[in-house]
Amino acid sequence: MALKKLTKIKVISFNLDDTLVDSAGGLADALDRALIIQQLPAAGKELVSTSVRNGVDIMIERALTWVNIKITPEIKNNARQLFDKIYATTVITASQLFHGVKKH
Repeated sequence: MALKKLTKIKVISFNLDDTLVDSAGGLADALDRALIIQQLPAAGKELVSTSVRNGVDIMIERALTWVNIKITPEIKNNARQLFDKIYATTVITASQLFHGVKKH
């Protein structure tokens, strides 16, 4: 049954160098929600955009540094777990193709 679903797929692309998809909106939305759940201020898309290519752990650490709190392994771990859970949704709802990239 699963193979029948896969036969309809015509193209799979991987955005390994951030040239196809602007994911900063989805990343920022997920990070902001994760911070707010922990009663911390949101980082915002501008801050996230400067950290996006360094990986999620660095992005989270920079956001926690920006809010000027003592970063503990527990706070970092909680932020990462919340981020991962939320990003599963925001990757679809808040990320978009860059101008000129055609959706097939």
